[in-house]
Parts: sequence; structure tokens; C-alpha cells
Amino acid sequence: MCFSYDPSLTRKCREQDAEEVTDKERANFCGYFKAKPGAYRAGGEARTQVARTKLGELFGAGDKTDQDPDS
Repeated sequence: MCFSYDPSLTRKCREQDAEEVTDKERANFCGYFKAKPGAYRAGGEARTQVARTKLGELFGAGDKTDQDPDS
């Protein structure tokens, strides 16, 4: 999502002074980070709704058997 990210480079970053991120599983901070325009594409609501419908069919959406008996 960073403007300077370039997978073709050894360090994956065009900023020469930026520290290399070796452990990609941990949180990190980069003072050179600048969000890439268009990195996030909204959408996918249709896929989300299809997935929710399938989960509802699988687990019985609207079925009252999974609710607390005191409520």
C-alpha cells in the first residue's frame, strides 16, 4: 500500500534511507510511508453478502435455538 514499494528491488523499497523490514509478521513503522493512490479498492459487497447468505444457510440464520433461554 506504500507508494515506494517495489517488489522488483532487493529491499522492496525505492527509498534509499528507509530501514529494511526483515520480520514482515510484526508491526513496523516507516517514516517514509506514503499511501499509494488506488491501493484500496472498495467493492466486494456482493461477495460479502453471498458469503453471509451461505453461512446463514449452513448455521441456520434466524434459528432461535442458539439464543440464550433466559432472553
